[in-house]
Amino acid sequence: MTWSLFRWVWQLESPLHIGMPPAGSLNRTRLYVPARAIWGALTAELARQEAPNGQKPDYECVGEDLKKSYRFTYLYPAKQTNDTWHVWLPTYRDGHGLSWAREDPADRIFNDRRLRRWLLSTRPGTSIDATTDSAEDGSLRETECIEARWRDERGRDAGPVAMVGYVFIRAAKADESSPERRRLDGVDALFVGGDTRYGLGRLRRVAFDVVKQGGLFGAEVNLDAE
Repeated sequence: MTWSLFRWVWQLESPLHIGMPPAGSLNRTRLYVPARAIWGALTAELARQEAPNGQKPDYECVGEDLKKSYRFTYLYPAKQTNDTWHVWLPTYRDGHGLSWAREDPADRIFNDRRLRRWLLSTRPGTSIDATTDSAEDGSLRETECIEARWRDERGRDAGPVAMVGYVFIRAAKADESSPERRRLDGVDALFVGGDTRYGLGRLRRVAFDVVKQGGLFGAEVNLDAE
């Protein structure tokens, strides 16, 4: 058995909220999608797809099966330039704290506040008091979301947002025709994060390519190890 490495690109079709500890009445979001969230979304989608007609999806069985043959990385925000998606990766710089470096060219580094200004917006919300049919006291809040379009320094549209990462697939045959690879090929859309019932977090897969040269976000990987 060996591993194959694939790079996949998920373009946002609606705003995305990946929760983190709030700040007062602001529900903050991460700028990346954790691997566990990807595993959960794929588990839900595959369980529904593979359930026999009329039977309840077996989420636990599918989830455990995914753990045996697949490993997922985080997904990070990416911007398209000349048909290529360039990823923004978190880094730390003395005197600047958390910063973001573009995968290519690597010398483009901006602080966290700047990247958030390009990506995020907030959505107001409140709870309704059923007895008065009005806003419940103290329930007003705002929710940060990663928008489906980048903004430039002047707030103008700067192109679509995608989330990019990698998936390791363990298979007897290490190529794109393996059953393990074809299983994921059947999933071209996912709902990830919070408030998906209200339309948030829809991702559409626009690329799923085997990595034959290079590595994982620039790091070397050993695909022959256990």
